[in-house]
Amino acid sequence: MDADLSLDAGAGPRAAGVAVAGPAEDALRAWVASARADLLAVRERVDALNVFPVADSDTGTNLYLTFARGAQEVDGVVRGAGAGDVAAALVRGTLLGARGNSGAILAEYLRGLARAVAEDEPATVDGAAAPDGAGGLDVGRLVDAFAAAARGARGAVQDPVAGTVLSAADAAARGAREVLAAGAHVPRAVDVTAGALRAAQEETARSTGKLDVLRRSGVLDAGALGLCVVLAALHRVLGGEVSEADGMLGSVGGVRVGTGNGTATGTADAQACVVVPHAAAPEEAAGGEFEVMFVLRAPAPVDDDVARGLRADLAALGDSVVVTGGAGTWQAHVHTDEPARAVAAGRRRARTVRGAVRQAGVRSVLGGDAHAAGQSRTGIVVVTSAPGLAPEYARAGAVVLVLEPGAVAEPDDVARAVVDARAGQVLVLPGRALGAQGFGARLAALVDGEPLVRGRVDVLDAPTDLHAVAALAALQTSGDGPEGPDATAVMRVAAAAVRAGAADLRGVPPHRLAGRLRALVADVVGPSTEVVTVLRGRRVPGRADTLVEDAVGETAPGAEVVVIASGRDDAGVEVGAE
Repeated sequence: MDADLSLDAGAGPRAAGVAVAGPAEDALRAWVASARADLLAVRERVDALNVFPVADSDTGTNLYLTFARGAQEVDGVVRGAGAGDVAAALVRGTLLGARGNSGAILAEYLRGLARAVAEDEPATVDGAAAPDGAGGLDVGRLVDAFAAAARGARGAVQDPVAGTVLSAADAAARGAREVLAAGAHVPRAVDVTAGALRAAQEETARSTGKLDVLRRSGVLDAGALGLCVVLAALHRVLGGEVSEADGMLGSVGGVRVGTGNGTATGTADAQACVVVPHAAAPEEAAGGEFEVMFVLRAPAPVDDDVARGLRADLAALGDSVVVTGGAGTWQAHVHTDEPARAVAAGRRRARTVRGAVRQAGVRSVLGGDAHAAGQSRTGIVVVTSAPGLAPEYARAGAVVLVLEPGAVAEPDDVARAVVDARAGQVLVLPGRALGAQGFGARLAALVDGEPLVRGRVDVLDAPTDLHAVAALAALQTSGDGPEGPDATAVMRVAAAAVRAGAADLRGVPPHRLAGRLRALVADVVGPSTEVVTVLRGRRVPGRADTLVEDAVGETAPGAEVVVIASGRDDAGVEVGAE
């Protein structure tokens, strides 16, 4: 860890020191480019400081990926379209690309901050016309935007916690307002960003003393540091200066991060703050073992009752609940022990507004350091329509994409999961999507050039969940696990050996049930079968399990029968033989 943390804060590409005095669109584009580069440069060091809400070492990565998705949208806006279109693209991209608790909060923060350039009417300060600042940004609107950003970020979180990025956002809003209140001169936009940045830095320097888990680990809040990076980029683009005074671990967002004598210390000068990053012992995930994120989309704009209701639904299932967005599109995040119920809650809420859930992803938040050291392992992405299998897939180390029954994965959703696997090479089990024309080529094009995908991305022919279950089971029992050099070969051989069949028992009369299941088993089970996996929907009659076991016993008396609940609300039965 120390070697990674000793990297200079300015390492990597960045747009530091660029002063843009042109239109607001140019200033906004320059800020987006600078912040994206800066977040990438500090990603690993911020990851190493991440202990809250869980110590999964990914806050820096999540902030970078969230902002990078917004920057990608901005890159697609034709130059000259105007600041409003650029701001809208940034907001849209960060919302859809949000990763983790920190990324979801950042996306909502940027929605508020975008008001500085996205509104057409002149802003006022205390009833008088507000002056313009560098980059064409209206000063009064900029001050209001810092306040709106802080309110929005706090409002998106079900249970706000002091000492986190939310406190830094509140401080930035106060700092911006105080510049206007000082009244010594007519302020410029760069004066406002200077006040906001310094206040956020000072609050970040105090974060260790405000949150027990930060105090015990001797670190600053990683999310607050990330916000300082974003605000520092904005300040530089408007012509301001951000000190990168050397600390033993360099400076992140103008806040010095260094090592000392075993205690966290800070001063009123945030740029002289020194913090001791200890290797924090992994803690129990208080709200749950799994992180669940999904996008809820409605066909027409609806009110914020959707977000409020969804926050309440998810809060009943776990913690770290964030729901961000609006105007028909929301991104939801929760840590929970019940990922299937969390996805189901999103789908129920979507039905109330005639909408749908997309990008429903599940991953384990335990053992998070595997991501930080993941370049030596094989990452796994599994696409499934069986939410009941998501916990076991995730425990096996997979990033899980949960689809509606009958749906086929879109390449862009799978590409997001590939990036989230954060491994030297990634093996994708896309289900029926593999049969879609051009799927492999489209997936390859989407991940090509992504900085966090540094190795091969292979696609495994696993058309059903039965194939995926067998492949992951083989990997777990091979002794190598995802770190082994032959992980891909082990899974490929296991999946190829599966014979699978399915039956829909809906409407089958009770007196015909045994015959229907016996025929299904006969199609796939042979005398040499060793393991039979049965995947059953919630509406399958209870005695079907016994009937399948009896049918297997007639053909392969020594075979082990494993019954798994699919979590689907149907009467489907799938049988796989190995």
